[in-house]
Amino acid sequence: MSMGIKNQILSLYIETGLSPYTKERNFQVSYTINLENPTSNPQVTKVIAPLPANLFDLQFYPENASIKKEEKFLNTYILWQVELKPKEKKNLVTTYKITSMPSIFKSKKISFSNEVNPNTPENIKSIIQELPVTNNPYEYLSLVNQYIQKNLSYGDPVTGLYSTTDAISRSKVDCGGYSSLFIALCKAVNIKAELLLGFWLDKKAKEPMHAWVEVEIDNEKFQVDPTINQLFKLGRANHYSRLGLIPSDRVIVSTGSDLIIEGEKIKILQHPHLDNKNITQSLTFHSKTL
Repeated sequence: MSMGIKNQILSLYIETGLSPYTKERNFQVSYTINLENPTSNPQVTKVIAPLPANLFDLQFYPENASIKKEEKFLNTYILWQVELKPKEKKNLVTTYKITSMPSIFKSKKISFSNEVNPNTPENIKSIIQELPVTNNPYEYLSLVNQYIQKNLSYGDPVTGLYSTTDAISRSKVDCGGYSSLFIALCKAVNIKAELLLGFWLDKKAKEPMHAWVEVEIDNEKFQVDPTINQLFKLGRANHYSRLGLIPSDRVIVSTGSDLIIEGEKIKILQHPHLDNKNITQSLTFHSKTL
């Protein structure tokens, strides 16, 4: 069966409400940090890893860890102090259960001041000038979504975060770049928007990590995924979303960027953060439906 036919069936399955991903779902998650000290000397490091806000039945090993919150976005994280002998390997394991909810919104007939914030960078102002004028914030989101689908190309995924300038200037960016540009175009007209970071909760994704956006209009928060909106239409994604619908197929582990945690500047909290660069790390993320 071709990707196009599969995607048509998937979209119909979700839009009709037959898919379990249109409903609340519970998952068991394991987040394993694989550490290695390749040097000939003992090494010590802090290890910081994100924890979802809506988890339950949390367990972690080793047990000498602290659960804390950072101040900017109130993200929860787990902190280990780890000692590694020369050539030693060690795994830090976190398991928990989470409830994933679909994000659904419908346009409302409301208006907003579409005046561009004077502090907006010129490259963002020039994009807004290309968009049709509207005083409905939902219509504005649709125009931004269409612009990104038309002008951005997906590729070159990174564990960090592509900037707005990267999204505009580079030939390819990943979901972080798509989200950065979407957020910048929202904030330029004073629509609240923040970065969401997380992982896919199914076996479809080659790369489990993902980034998308939370928007707030008229005191209502909802999610938008400009990357999957584009890639699904192009037949390049096994996940489905559209403006107004995000299925319950992902977990949010943190919100926002440019954090200060344990006295350190951390761009995004998704992969583990180590303060000792002599230690190598990798991440294994698994989930299963309950």
